[in-house]
Amino acid sequence: QRDPYAVGPYINQADILRLEGDEHASMAILDQGLSALPGNRMLLHSRALSAIRAGDSNGALTFIRRARQADADHLDYLMIEVLLLERLGEPQEAIAVLEAGWPGGNVPPAFKALRARLTLDQ
Repeated sequence: QRDPYAVGPYINQADILRLEGDEHASMAILDQGLSALPGNRMLLHSRALSAIRAGDSNGALTFIRRARQADADHLDYLMIEVLLLERLGEPQEAIAVLEAGWPGGNVPPAFKALRARLTLDQ
């Protein structure tokens, strides 16, 4: 019997289904988890990655933005949002999100390289 309010079982079952090649069932499990725990950052992150694998960049952007609302300091979420915006042809918005995530310009090297690439994309 799965505890509907425990995150781990949803993520673990979704990962197993994905590894077995059933991305659709994996997303359904994550959606069940999000029904029980709508603001859970780990479920939102996993669901965003599933949407990316399914080719749904807009859906992934929605999920990763919700994950960032739950944990604004998580660098992976920031990077995923910026990369999705770039993929969606929104380099200016991507730069704005990146700069808002790093006020004062003290950006790590990987983010500096991404910033430079985004500037070239404009």
